[in-house]
Amino acid sequence: MTRLLEEGIADNTAGRYARAQRTLRRALRRLDAPGGDPDGDPATAELRARLLTTLSLSVLATTGRPGALRVLGEAREASTIAGSLRATTLTYVQESAIHLVSGDWESALAALADIDAGLPTLTPSQACAALLNRGYGNLSVLHLEAGRRDLEAALDLARANGLAGEQFKARHNLGCLEYFAGHLPEALRLMEAADAMDVDVSRARARLDHALVLLDAGLLERAEAMLTEALATARRERLRLDEGDIALDLAMCALMRDDLPTARRRARAAAR
Repeated sequence: MTRLLEEGIADNTAGRYARAQRTLRRALRRLDAPGGDPDGDPATAELRARLLTTLSLSVLATTGRPGALRVLGEAREASTIAGSLRATTLTYVQESAIHLVSGDWESALAALADIDAGLPTLTPSQACAALLNRGYGNLSVLHLEAGRRDLEAALDLARANGLAGEQFKARHNLGCLEYFAGHLPEALRLMEAADAMDVDVSRARARLDHALVLLDAGLLERAEAMLTEALATARRERLRLDEGDIALDLAMCALMRDDLPTARRRARAAAR
């Protein structure tokens, strides 16, 4: 069962959501088979909670938020049966991620409001994810000091545990926070430090954010070059929503250069 859980996590990470869903549902069927789920066994209930929590992300990608939240509700019931603070906390971290993907910042923050007691039960990577989600949610609704606390805590935890990907995200999001605070030089410094890191993470969305700060600083040519790189990354990684957002901002760059034919072409590409 643990092997199937790990396979499901790996497939989710790689964007193979349908495959992850098949693997995780197979594991759940095995738990439901005669003798597979001893009544009242906390370890089995916790495994069920972990499988369902992971499954919720696959369901989000294939059918949408309502179905994902239903699966997550089942996961929370199983974690309660298991009496596992760790499993319960992970359901709230996953719920916040589901709401963040959907752009529902307030719901994401509500999911993370009471997780501090559970953070010590998580692995450093999981705790970083929780702090990053809450920090990003807070900066998205302009609760900047609360966002700064969470993002700096995530950065400290990532540094202490050698988590390069999480360090990248914390630095970049602190750059976004400084941008919202009106501190453009510091925003650019943090974003450039993150982008210079030798870490295997997607740069499409991060470079879109970075380009917008460059545009606000009046650096049109640098912004357009960065957006062009980001567009190539989004296409290569099949990030269709990011591709549309980047094409729209490239259209804005063309407008700023009074190049109406290019702006029109890019805007149509964004709409498609």
